[in-house]
Amino acid sequence: MARMRNEERYEAQRTRILAESARIFRDRGYSQTSMEDLANALGVTKAAIYYYYKRKEEILFDICDQALEFAYETTIVTDSSMGAKERLERFVRGGVASIAENMAVFAVLFQETSLRKEARARRIVSRQRKFEIAVQDIFEDGIKEGTFRADLDPRLASLAVLGMCNWVYRWYSHEHYDVETISEEFLKMIDYGAFSN
Repeated sequence: MARMRNEERYEAQRTRILAESARIFRDRGYSQTSMEDLANALGVTKAAIYYYYKRKEEILFDICDQALEFAYETTIVTDSSMGAKERLERFVRGGVASIAENMAVFAVLFQETSLRKEARARRIVSRQRKFEIAVQDIFEDGIKEGTFRADLDPRLASLAVLGMCNWVYRWYSHEHYDVETISEEFLKMIDYGAFSN
């Protein structure tokens, strides 16, 4: 029981470090933020952060991994019985919602590209590429089904959808639009441009 509580405490503090670090990296920039800045914001010593993370890069990569996990959970459909239209709707709705609800982590994922040459960073880029492939597959399947226009370019269509969804982190404010409205408008735009008939 005590071990479980210790693990829960450890995970809660690690989650807190990631959330606060994401906010600071987004606001100040990763390269302009020191471990001391993070410690001050969290109200702990640098040693307390080093207990969880030996290098600042590890925090950055965990934030990026976290963003990709949020996106994967809400966008990728593994149910092969779903048609292309339903899979695309799930992707758009899930993508917009996950970004709107986790703005800081997605801002870090999309903005902080300076360390992309490191091995772990390359894995993150590779995981991002899987989202492009997943959307492209949806369009290819939809063309075969007759759901999407036969002359639609699946790769360009997938890049357009990802661009719309991913850019939400730059301008979203709940004061102006709710997530459902944004998703509906995006889906209408796709509907007018991609669907057959």
